[in-house]
Amino acid sequence: SLAEAVDTLRRRGMTVTDALAPHIGPAELAAADVYVIPHLARPGVERVTGDLPPVYAPDELDAIERYVRNGGGLVVLAECDTATSGNNLDELLGRFGVHVESVVVQEAAGERRHGGNATWVRSEIAPALNGQGIVAAVDGACFYRTGVLDLTAAPGATVLARTSDTAAPAGRALAAALTVDRGRVDIRLLRATIERLRAERHRHGVRHRAQGCTSR
Repeated sequence: SLAEAVDTLRRRGMTVTDALAPHIGPAELAAADVYVIPHLARPGVERVTGDLPPVYAPDELDAIERYVRNGGGLVVLAECDTATSGNNLDELLGRFGVHVESVVVQEAAGERRHGGNATWVRSEIAPALNGQGIVAAVDGACFYRTGVLDLTAAPGATVLARTSDTAAPAGRALAAALTVDRGRVDIRLLRATIERLRAERHRHGVRHRAQGCTSR
């Protein structure tokens, strides 16, 4: 859960604060090395962020984009229902050349299904990284009811996890990272679980003793 993730980061010496301001601008972002946006949904779909709105205003989108391009880190936790959740995360990600496709990945019968469930898919982890860098401690990940990422307009993006050759759709990105000017953007499809960790390590994208704002 997000609460467990926050507890883990704090145990590792990082400062994590909630961004509860009703409006996000340069002042709210300035204190953070990394800004984290969880899956956002309108009331009646899913209660994720309390009373805060699931949609960023145009000037908020501008502020987040400038923050990243000037050296900030951005982590976006999207999911398969982005198009029907009433948020505008796809508009934000589109500024960096990334789009979320609202499909539900299905895995063919076999060992790549987790628990025999077609929508619990075992991903392939960053084939291009050969087990190094951001995925150095990760053996595998299972994604539940996940969509996929369209990276056509982000040719420099690194795929961190993708669907298998037997999934539908096959060989598509489930998580990715990219450098944008002086900053960095990480996109993960939210409903994922890491299967095994070989070692305790700091993850790239949130620096030691960094401040992270968990958005709406």
